[in-house]
Amino acid sequence: MELKGKFKIKKILRKTQAKLFKDLKVGDEIEIIKELCKEGGAFSGRTASYIIVKDNKGNQIDSTLRIVGNILPCFEWEELKI
Repeated sequence: MELKGKFKIKKILRKTQAKLFKDLKVGDEIEIIKELCKEGGAFSGRTASYIIVKDNKGNQIDSTLRIVGNILPCFEWEELKI
């Protein structure tokens, strides 16, 4: 099972050099996907929560929720219906 959200850039608040995000322009759309599965615990070695981010040009990154969460405030977003 997955949680998905689709978002459109309304405004660029500050530039970023982050992969996938650095070339986005006003009007571009991204989709954020989080697979609902058991995450690793302290003894499994995997404690980060991973998500997939896709743009409307076919590019995709797999990253941690923490890293993407630090990049998202560089933009003003409009949530779209899926």
